[in-house]
Amino acid sequence: MKITERLKTEICYFYFDISFVPFQEAGIDFKGKFAYLRILNQLAYVNEFTGYYICGLYDFFSEEPIKDILMIKQHDFVINQRLMLQIKVTGKDKFHFIGSEPWQNVDLPHMISGTTGKKDKDLTMYYTEGFYAPTVGKKTPETYVENVKHLGENEIAVPGDICIDLFCELLKRTNKKFSDKELHDLFIFTLKHFAFVDGELTPKMQEVHFRSFKRNMDKPSFQSIPKKYREKAINEVIEGTSNKLFNI
Repeated sequence: MKITERLKTEICYFYFDISFVPFQEAGIDFKGKFAYLRILNQLAYVNEFTGYYICGLYDFFSEEPIKDILMIKQHDFVINQRLMLQIKVTGKDKFHFIGSEPWQNVDLPHMISGTTGKKDKDLTMYYTEGFYAPTVGKKTPETYVENVKHLGENEIAVPGDICIDLFCELLKRTNKKFSDKELHDLFIFTLKHFAFVDGELTPKMQEVHFRSFKRNMDKPSFQSIPKKYREKAINEVIEGTSNKLFNI
């Protein structure tokens, strides 16, 4: 059965090779050649035309491929979940299918926007569980930004973007303070070793990607966020409400 068919009714698990990522060259103490993913089909949860795949990367890495789903699921995610339009099945960073389990209810992440506007304070649109299309986002009042700024962004990802998110998370775990120049040098490092797109990026696109990289680095480490607030608006967890502010 094709993976796309499985994902209509099942939750799928994959591993992929990240040994090509030179973490040590950036001063990151990291061991592990293989990373593990859980992928859901958004359409199984929300009847929305976009049909994104929701991809979670586990805080679990190994020297050899592990194909025990129960072992993998014992671990939390290491970064905010990302949206994908396609499952990578070719290339050095392709996803290798491990197995699947029947569809079941899971907590879907809340997200914010990331690429509209020119100033970070103008960027924040809020998206509730499963509804990630730009047309359904709600403008976040300034007083609400503190509750959602730790959330992941609803940009479409490719495997290289997931590796970059992991790279940023590991940098943040070092608790080092980076100057703007150091951040830009680290960004150039990702351009060299991670594939955003085929071919060279134009200066304008480099600027767009650098802003995204810097926003990522400005967020707290995912590991440092209390589990109850991860991928959720903080005030909604505290108040026990769901999307109260936006009436979605």
